Amino acid sequence: MEEKNNATEKVENLASQENDQSLKNTVEANQMAENSNEEAKRVERALMMEKRREELALIRQAKKAEKKEREEKMKREREKRLEEKQKRKEALKNENALQKAERLSREKEERKQKKAEKMAELSREREEMLRLKRERLKAKKELKAQKRELKYQEKRDKRSRGVGGWIAAVVTLSSLVLVLSALFTYTLVSDFGGKDMFENTIERSFYDLVGYVDNIDVNLSKMMVSNDESEQQRLLGDITTQASLASDKLSELPLQDESKYYTMKFVNQVADFSKYLDNKLIDGLNLSKTDWENLQSMAKINDSLKSELDTLASRLGENYKFTSLMAGEKENAVLDSFVTLEKGAVDYPKLIYDGPFSDSLDTDTAKNIEGEEISATEALDIFKSTFKDYNFETVEVKGEVEGKITCYQIEGMIDSESSVLAEISKQGGKIVMFDCYKDCNVTETDIDTCVEIANEFLKGMELDNMKAVWATESSAVVYINYAYEENGVIIYPDMVKITVCQERGIVSSFDATEYYLNHKEREIEKPAISKKQALEKMSQNLDVETVRLCQIPKGEGKESLAYEISGTFNGATYYVYIDAKTGKETQIFRVVETTEGTLLV
Repeated sequence: MEEKNNATEKVENLASQENDQSLKNTVEANQMAENSNEEAKRVERALMMEKRREELALIRQAKKAEKKEREEKMKREREKRLEEKQKRKEALKNENALQKAERLSREKEERKQKKAEKMAELSREREEMLRLKRERLKAKKELKAQKRELKYQEKRDKRSRGVGGWIAAVVTLSSLVLVLSALFTYTLVSDFGGKDMFENTIERSFYDLVGYVDNIDVNLSKMMVSNDESEQQRLLGDITTQASLASDKLSELPLQDESKYYTMKFVNQVADFSKYLDNKLIDGLNLSKTDWENLQSMAKINDSLKSELDTLASRLGENYKFTSLMAGEKENAVLDSFVTLEKGAVDYPKLIYDGPFSDSLDTDTAKNIEGEEISATEALDIFKSTFKDYNFETVEVKGEVEGKITCYQIEGMIDSESSVLAEISKQGGKIVMFDCYKDCNVTETDIDTCVEIANEFLKGMELDNMKAVWATESSAVVYINYAYEENGVIIYPDMVKITVCQERGIVSSFDATEYYLNHKEREIEKPAISKKQALEKMSQNLDVETVRLCQIPKGEGKESLAYEISGTFNGATYYVYIDAKTGKETQIFRVVETTEGTLLV
C-alpha cells in the first residue's frame, strides 16, 4: 500500500513538473512573440521615417530645382532685356531727329493704347461690381419683404385652423411671388430710365472717383520708393490716366463749382504734372530735387483726399440719394465733405510744370497794371459802368483781396438767386476777374455769336490784339480762351479766359489774371527753322490743316517760340508743338469730345 502511494506521488510530481515546464514554455513563447511584435513595430517605424526622409529630400530637391530654374529663367530674361537694350541703343545711334520724333510719338501712342485698354477693363470690372452690388441689395430687400409676409401669414394660420387656412396661405404666398416678380421687372426697367437711371449714374461716378483716387494713392506711394526709370515711367503714365479719369468723374457729380473747384484743380494738376515728369524721363532727363518734393507734397494731399473720400463712402448708407446733391441741401454728407476739402485748399501745392493747368505763369508782381491807386468808391463806379446791362438791385464793396494783384472785391445782386462778384485792381482800376452766379439752362445763342459777344466785351475792357484760340460749349455755356497776338505770333502766356451764357447772351465770367501777370513788351526771336522744316518733323500719319507761330510757357517764367501745327488722324484732331529753335517736338494735345464738352488732353 505504501509502495502504491509512493508510485502515485511520483506520477503526480512528474505531471506537476511537466505542467510547470509547459507553462514556462508558454510564457517564453508569449514573451518571444511580444518581443517579435515590438521589433516589427520598430522596423515599421524606421521604414516610415526613412520613407518620410526620402520624401522630404525629394521635396527639397524639387524646390532647389524649381528655384534654380526660376533663377536661370530670370537670368535669361535679364540677359534678353540687356541684349534688347543694347540692340536698341545701337539702333538709336544712327537715328536722326525725324526718326526719333516718329519713334517717340509711336511709343507714346502704344503706351496710351495699353493704358486705355487697361482702364477700359478696370471700368468694365467696376461696372460689373456695381451691378452685382445693386442686385444683392435688391435681393436683400426682397428677402426681408418675404420674411415679413411669412411672419404675418403664420399669425393668420394660427387664427385660421384647418384646410381653409392652409389654402389661404398658399394663395397669399403665390400672390406675393407674383407681386415680387412684377416689382423686380419694374425695377429693372426703371433703372434704365427716369430718376433711377440718373441716380445710378451719379452713384457710379462717385464710387469710380473713390476708386481712381485710391489707385493714384497706391501708384504715388510706389513712385516714392522706385529707383528704376522704366518703372517710374509706367507709374507716372498710370497716375496720369487715373487722375484724368478722376477729373472726368468729379465733373459728373452735380456739385456747384465752388464746392469742387480746388479738388478739380488738384486732380488736374496730378494728371498734368505726372505727364510732364513722364515726358522728362522719356527725353532722358533726371527728376530734380524739386520734382521729388512736389511729388511728395502731391502724395500727401492725395492721401488726405483719399482718406476723406473713403470715410465718406463708408458713412453713406444704402438709402442715400445722390440726386439730393442737386438740391444743395444743408447737412448733406457728400456736399459737406467736399466743402471741407475746399476749406483745406490752402495746402494745395503750387507746381511748376508745362501744361494747360500750370501755375508756372504766376509771377511775383503784375507786369501790365499801371496807374494811380483808386478808392473803393471809384472801384464801385467802374463796376457799375462795366455791368450797366446786368440790372442790379444792390451793389456793395465787400472788402479788399490781398495777393500778387491787390483788388477791391465788389458784389452786385441781380436777384435773390443770382449775383456778380468782381475783383478790381487797386492800382489802375482794372477788372481782373468776375463771375456771374446764375445758371444757364437753355441754348439760345450759337457758339460763333458767343465769340462775337466776347470780342465786343474785350474791346470794352480795352484789351486789344486779343485772338480767340480755343472755344468749346457745354451745358448752355461757351468757354473761350483768348491770347495776345503780336506780329502774327500767338503769345499763350498772356491769356484771358471768358465764358458766355448761351441763354442770356452775356459774358458770365472773365479771368485776365494771367494776362496782367505776364503781359509785357517782348522781343520775339526769329525762328531758326522754317515752316517747311517744321512740317518735315511731323509724322506722316497726321493730315496737317493749320500752321502758326506761337510763344509758349516752359515753366519757371521761361518761354519759347514754337510752331503750332494742327491736323487730324483717324478722325481725331491733334495740336503738335515744334520748337522753332531746335526743331524738337515739345508737346502734343489731342481734342477729345466728352459729355462735359470739348477738351484738350
